[in-house]
Amino acid sequence: MACIAGVRRAASGSNGWEVRKDKVGTELITELQKAIRELIEDFMSQNRGMKPERILFYRDGVSEGQFSQCLGYELPLLQAACRDLDP
Repeated sequence: MACIAGVRRAASGSNGWEVRKDKVGTELITELQKAIRELIEDFMSQNRGMKPERILFYRDGVSEGQFSQCLGYELPLLQAACRDLDP
């Protein structure tokens, strides 16, 4: 299970989140691109269409041995979610 949280409105500090159920035993967030895109869209709808200036991505639950694999899989998905929203 993965929970991805985001700030909806910087001024008020309200938060949004996406919860995804992944395959048992996998450390990779398989629906990361869709979840990030939805959080960015939610942010934009709460902030007059403005995109976030920064995205901080903290990752927990990955061993040192799996870190490179996780980074190589999830970072491109995060970048693709940002590109999806760039016309």
